[in-house]
Amino acid sequence: MTARFSTDLLHSPDLSPGSPDTRGPAEAAADSVPEVLTACRPDLAAQFEAGIVDELFIPQSYESGYAYPLIVWLTAPGDSNRSLAGLMCRISDRNYLGAAVGIDEAEPVEERLFEAVSRLRRRLHVHSERVYVAGAGVQGMLALQVGLARPEWFGGIIALSATFPARGRPLAQFESLRRKRVFLATAGDDPTRMAEVARTQRLLWTAGLDVQACRAVTADPHDAGLLLEIDRWIMQGIEAA
Repeated sequence: MTARFSTDLLHSPDLSPGSPDTRGPAEAAADSVPEVLTACRPDLAAQFEAGIVDELFIPQSYESGYAYPLIVWLTAPGDSNRSLAGLMCRISDRNYLGAAVGIDEAEPVEERLFEAVSRLRRRLHVHSERVYVAGAGVQGMLALQVGLARPEWFGGIIALSATFPARGRPLAQFESLRRKRVFLATAGDDPTRMAEVARTQRLLWTAGLDVQACRAVTADPHDAGLLLEIDRWIMQGIEAA
């Protein structure tokens, strides 16, 4: 990778004692938490009409008096291969709200996200300065694109195995982007992906952003160790603030 990366390697921990877990991350995560948690809080989720988000994660321990950080995951439209609950529980089963928004490159990303987050904030206690936009692959590139275009909307950007946005002028909001927090990661040992993440990190550093980057051992962009590192990264930012 590069010595300038803050973390060069993340070893994904075994999910079961004694032997590696060969199941997909969503299946393993769903098995590792109580069924009621995987189902989130259906009493609260029922408040939202279809179309606001594709999936919603509300911790079972949700307390209305606490302002929660919100992670908004951009996903491919119709993608049902991942469980948002399983993904969020691998990050933390109690610290965050989570939402999955299916979107592609042709859609007006900013409008869709603004509407989704605005509606979520009307009915759930979301911390206004701790909304994070996240994605993997193409959706990771879109997360970078909208996060850099609208730095005032987000507390940080999470982009996994993503390329730097090629459209427009991604760093046009130069002054507003200084010290904006970004988490970059690549999965596996593909030299092309590793070089692209290193290039993205250099570009963001040049613009004055606060960037952490790492590499997961497995080829899965939702590697368990990587997701735990996201939790650590968010909490470090909250503590620093």
